[in-house]
Amino acid sequence: MLYSKIRPDLILHYTIKLNIYGTIAAGILNIKSINVITGLGYVFLKKGILSIIVKILYKFAFKFSSVVIFQNKEDYEFLIQRKIVSKEKARIIESSGIDTSYFSPNFCVQSKIKRYKDFTFMLISRMLWDKGIKEFVEAARILKKKRKRINFILVGSVDEGNPSGIPEKVIHNWEKEGVIKFKGFQKDIRKEICKADVIVLPSYREGIPRILLEACAMEKPVITTNTPGCREVVENGVNGFLVEPRDGGSLLKAMEKMLNLPVSKLREMGKQGRKMVIKRFKIESINSKYIEIINKIMKKK
Repeated sequence: MLYSKIRPDLILHYTIKLNIYGTIAAGILNIKSINVITGLGYVFLKKGILSIIVKILYKFAFKFSSVVIFQNKEDYEFLIQRKIVSKEKARIIESSGIDTSYFSPNFCVQSKIKRYKDFTFMLISRMLWDKGIKEFVEAARILKKKRKRINFILVGSVDEGNPSGIPEKVIHNWEKEGVIKFKGFQKDIRKEICKADVIVLPSYREGIPRILLEACAMEKPVITTNTPGCREVVENGVNGFLVEPRDGGSLLKAMEKMLNLPVSKLREMGKQGRKMVIKRFKIESINSKYIEIINKIMKKK
């Protein structure tokens, strides 16, 4: 209804529902559209009827699309190999870009935000099992027994409507146990990043995880998994550590490594992370790639 009323020249679709239903609607109305796959998500991680249905719907919807943009090579190849999207339509643009002026270590200095007194590992995401939160809590539980003065903080919204959502009751039980602190959704995530020593995201699969780019841009070392999307952001041992997915033991070892590093090394890791973001993920450079694609589509029209 809205597309019919506005009649735009071009529509950019994000997320599964819009990439399917929005693209089909635009196609019926003969409106050009671009699909952006920011990650294959829950339905592609799990096998079952829902995964099959989504793949069929994606394949049908992409017939109407002008271009399908992926954020990592693995997702790109996964859908091409299964003939869900044609290679002619597929492109790779890593991430949606980061404003490195907004996400900057200068913000922490100017805002006079101090880190926690105790060494702090922080996981920032929606509260989903697929983000590796179970493994984070397992590692925290073991490290707490070895060394009392460490903080393990979860930041992000609860999403119990998601099939992978962690019940709020479970999170509060972890708090009562004294394993983690839960801060919920935060409007300005920069304030939380400032307070952490290391940002952790042991996710099972991503497009390109924005929170890791934000953390790196603010000169924080990171720990993440050696999985599609996540490994594109970390050079192991340079700006952070890569761990095995769904492996609490692997995550524990990486956390212990971070704890044993001198402050000078942690700072150097942070600086290397920001250099990487500026070189590969700066928003001006990412936007120019989108504009180039849009211009080509509009010239054809």
